[in-house]
Amino acid sequence: MKCFNSHSKEILAAARADPGRAGAAPGTRLQCERLGYFCVDLDSRSEALVFNRTTG
Repeated sequence: MKCFNSHSKEILAAARADPGRAGAAPGTRLQCERLGYFCVDLDSRSEALVFNRTTG
């Protein structure tokens, strides 16, 4: 774990997303304009989606 950037994990609890993302299944890859590419985390739930940025 020493090799990882300690600032690489950022949690945005109040973040909002387009309602069309609500049905995104874990593993789904998405592009968000001007933000980067994201993948839906395997720990996501319909009431609490988790997105991991794969490329900025």
